[in-house]
Amino acid sequence: MVDLAQQRRLDYWQQVSTLEPRNLVFLDEMGVLLGLMGLMGRAAKGHRVYDIKPFYRGTRVTVVRAICASKVLALKPLDRSLRR
Repeated sequence: MVDLAQQRRLDYWQQVSTLEPRNLVFLDEMGVLLGLMGLMGRAAKGHRVYDIKPFYRGTRVTVVRAICASKVLALKPLDRSLRR
């Protein structure tokens, strides 16, 4: 016997199986930390790289975008992202 949640999943997949992939649009969200430093550095041959790695105090930016199979349709950076 199939439980209700599994039946809903099966019904959903029956409905979306007829959609063309080129007609699908996905919303994507990501976070970017602007104050991060790289762990590697470059110097001229024979010279050493010196740098400090301060405590992270940079800005967080959330980026929301709409994408399809062939391109990015819309992009919106939100500079007041929530800290968790």
